[in-house]
Amino acid sequence: MKKSISSVEYAELSGLGIALLSLSQKENKTDQEVIVENWITQRMAQLKIETSN
Repeated sequence: MKKSISSVEYAELSGLGIALLSLSQKENKTDQEVIVENWITQRMAQLKIETSN
């Protein structure tokens, strides 16, 4: 059975999504921006797994 997503998880996903969208549209990213973009992607995947269990 799927777990309901909490308002905190929703807020985190929303913020991460906005940040990822902003970073993904940027050209000539710094190494730090690439690291952050990868971390955001991993965190969003982790949240998806947590909320689907």
